[in-house]
Amino acid sequence: MSTPQSKWIWIYEVADGEPVNGLPKSAALDPFDSREAAEAWLTSYWRDLLANGVDQVELYEDQTSVYQMSLHPLNA
Repeated sequence: MSTPQSKWIWIYEVADGEPVNGLPKSAALDPFDSREAAEAWLTSYWRDLLANGVDQVELYEDQTSVYQMSLHPLNA
């Protein structure tokens, strides 16, 4: 369960789950204060991340993985 001090961060990965080598300039490196803020940011930047070599992202709350998802459209 989220606490007021929780920090939310995206991990940027290639298709096989390995970290991206060389993050795009648009990648957020500082943690977000809420899940909502992290997801709102991703809504704005996912296309740029995908265009710059990020295939999927994984959201962490502190040290706990919350979910992983592909940035590729389902019908692509």
